[in-house]
Amino acid sequence: MRYCNVVNSNNSFRKVPHENHIRSIFNHRFKNSKTPHSIFLFPPNNSAARARCRRACRRRRGQSLVILLVAVIAGSLVGILRARWNRDSWQPPELRHAWLVMVAFLPQWFAFYLPVTRSHLPESLAAACLVSSQFGLLLFCWLNRRSVGMPLLTVGLIFNLLAISANGGLMPLSVDTAARFLPADALQKLQVGSRFSSSSKDILLPATAIVFPWFADRFVSPGWLNYRFVFSLGDILVSLGVFWLLISRPVSIKVSSERNKSHANRPVE
Repeated sequence: MRYCNVVNSNNSFRKVPHENHIRSIFNHRFKNSKTPHSIFLFPPNNSAARARCRRACRRRRGQSLVILLVAVIAGSLVGILRARWNRDSWQPPELRHAWLVMVAFLPQWFAFYLPVTRSHLPESLAAACLVSSQFGLLLFCWLNRRSVGMPLLTVGLIFNLLAISANGGLMPLSVDTAARFLPADALQKLQVGSRFSSSSKDILLPATAIVFPWFADRFVSPGWLNYRFVFSLGDILVSLGVFWLLISRPVSIKVSSERNKSHANRPVE
């Protein structure tokens, strides 16, 4: 069982189970209350705890891309191996208007990834960037709706968009999930009702206040992984759609053209 130090009113410390303390804070401070509150598990002047909190929040910056990156790498490898097994060449799938993916990602880049802009954008504008980015990706999926794996990818994007739009334009994350994901000292300065940091797409909310909780960031990566992250049901479907898309096109245009030439040069009996 994990323990954490809690500050008493006389500035002394007492050791309590981490999960129980998070749950007691939630029940005491957020029941029948709609105003933001701060969670402090360590004294505010603990610079080491603040530094660990900043590092943990920075690691969350690319969490939504981790599972997608794994799907791209795994799908490409499986597609290449499948093509070689069939003695064919492999190439990435041909998609219409692929430039839309880059255009749709630009609002997220300015709102969450580019240090010059993300620290100056208000939360409402960052939320608008995230929602508009989801609509751009859905437009790309609609234009390529006949591609294999695209329906599954589209459903995942719709799930994410529902959770984001219904919870103020950011992906909701419950207090209980945050307690499972972050170390105890990293919860020091998190504020319920606000984002983790300027680079985070998540907003910390009580579980009872989340609309469409099954579509929120509720799944946590295994504890044996060094890089911890959370993801949603929509992220899983998007990754499965990308994986399916990459493994379903093992034959290249070059091989197909060579086969057509061989058939054309075959003498007619």
